[in-house]
Amino acid sequence: MTRARIRHVNHTITTHPDTVTYGADCLGCSWKIKGKSEPDSVLDACMQHAGISGHREFRTICQGLSYVLRSGER
Repeated sequence: MTRARIRHVNHTITTHPDTVTYGADCLGCSWKIKGKSEPDSVLDACMQHAGISGHREFRTICQGLSYVLRSGER
């Protein structure tokens, strides 16, 4: 007969900083910007597009690769 021991292990989720990219979509037309590493460059592009087109609503996107880690791992 075998016995199993079950124990609770704390986990956290973390995003790898080198994989984060930013983007935005205009909700008034098909304009898009994506694949930027700095969020400020995306916001600047949205403001430029708003100034040219008059569109004021954008969906912003932040995308990255995340990992679930047990306590003590890095």
